[in-house]
Amino acid sequence: MVKYSSNAIAKTSVLAMVTLIIFGFSSNRRNSDHCRFVKLVYKLEFIKPDNAEMVVMQDTLGIIYYGNYIAYQIPNEFTLSNVNMDKDQNVISENVIREETKYSYMVYNKNKNYGYMFDSIGAIKAAKVSVDSFLLKRAFKNFPFYNSVIDSLVSTSTKNESLVETRICKEKKDESFNDTIHYFYKKGFEKIDYTFSKYLDSTRNLKLYKIQMIFNPIPKGKYAFAVPKREFLFELKPNETFNSKELTVFFENFKKRENMDSAN
Repeated sequence: MVKYSSNAIAKTSVLAMVTLIIFGFSSNRRNSDHCRFVKLVYKLEFIKPDNAEMVVMQDTLGIIYYGNYIAYQIPNEFTLSNVNMDKDQNVISENVIREETKYSYMVYNKNKNYGYMFDSIGAIKAAKVSVDSFLLKRAFKNFPFYNSVIDSLVSTSTKNESLVETRICKEKKDESFNDTIHYFYKKGFEKIDYTFSKYLDSTRNLKLYKIQMIFNPIPKGKYAFAVPKREFLFELKPNETFNSKELTVFFENFKKRENMDSAN
């Protein structure tokens, strides 16, 4: 007959309990949804054709993933001010009291071609929108980030733990084509679906997370004015400012709403 000491039994029980807890915790993590965040930052520099004035368009879109659901956080700038006007309603002076940023949210099931636009994360009512239309207007879907026919690789280097490819445009048909483009790759975005180019992601087995398009300056002559150097910049960045709990509630409420709509 094999005898077990009380200490051995206690140790075995503790080990079994710990194993059960670890297994259960891991199982729960596998079966539950977790928010994943990233932000898309872009800056576009344009030249006005009438006076050569530089116009800069820049913004940041938050992108959140939760199971089969994707949400875009869209910033909206608001300014509250006191305005003094004369009797003819002409502005005499304006005193800015407060400037703030509020966010609307476009959320959708990635298996469907439509989603809903909410004015805020706590809004009840929402407007139905086309996913393709939204992505084309706001998230650069189908934007020509890469053209295999006219882009030619000239160098590869490493900078700040990033792999950098430099390419030039072999056939610049007009001024809308960049002269040089830099592609930046690195690890760390493996669970982020958004991509500038699936093909380029796959060629390096890394995430293409940053693109810098350079437009060379044009001396006066071709146009009535000299055109300065410009750039288009697109970059995916980690976003640690999101509130996971708040977003989880938002997605779960949306899932309930979707299930109710499907049942009706």
